[in-house]
Amino acid sequence: GKGKGKKGGKGKGKGDGGGDKPASRHMVPTALGLSFCAAFEELDGELCQPPIRAYMEKQCRQIAQGMLDKDDVVQENLKLFHNKFQAFRDRMGQLERFFVPKDQIDSMGYRGGGGGDSGFSSGNA
Repeated sequence: GKGKGKKGGKGKGKGDGGGDKPASRHMVPTALGLSFCAAFEELDGELCQPPIRAYMEKQCRQIAQGMLDKDDVVQENLKLFHNKFQAFRDRMGQLERFFVPKDQIDSMGYRGGGGGDSGFSSGNA
């Protein structure tokens, strides 16, 4: 009969197919990546949690079921994320401590003594 592929073929299934495979498929975040995560959690922890996406997925299902209007949902979410963006932007100065050059980190993990330019601007000139 007709099957999926040939026995012994070069499919993606288990077996001794080809070459070395990595021992793990886990991603290891860099220090910069961890800093971004910590900064996001501090400024708006809700963005880092599953419920915000689950809520949007629920709204999509409700649009598909005819319970909600797509344009209303889009406008609601644009307003929500625009407000989150503005609040995030207004608090950018609080991010400096997450992005400090290694040579300026003290034993507590923060830049000591003040001074210096981190490259961030809080918008206050």
